[in-house]
Amino acid sequence: MNGNRLTVPLSLALAVLAAAFPLSAAPALGQEGKASLARQVADGQPWNLTMPDGRLTRLTLLPNGMGRMEGGPMTMSPTWRETGEGLCLKPAALAPERCAALRREGRRIVGLKDGAVQFTLER
Repeated sequence: MNGNRLTVPLSLALAVLAAAFPLSAAPALGQEGKASLARQVADGQPWNLTMPDGRLTRLTLLPNGMGRMEGGPMTMSPTWRETGEGLCLKPAALAPERCAALRREGRRIVGLKDGAVQFTLER
């Protein structure tokens, strides 16, 4: 019966630790042991996002899945999530989610869909 008394407090302690430090809060690591490109982009600092047609937007992504887009006709508060190859961004509540693979090219990060450039990010 002493084993049962120890099991309950230990289970409770593990549950509290799991709630306090969820696995999703840790940055995803790539093969090189560095944070994924999506996590590097979502550092809370603004990026200049350029579309293939030359339109420029200021994009700031936060680690908590929220963000801010400025420079268009209105400021938006997008949400984002990490994927295996990059990220998915939902610019506004009624806008569709758009996903892109991310690739670093020098100081720029390029967003690709089906091999075509969707945007570039630069600082």
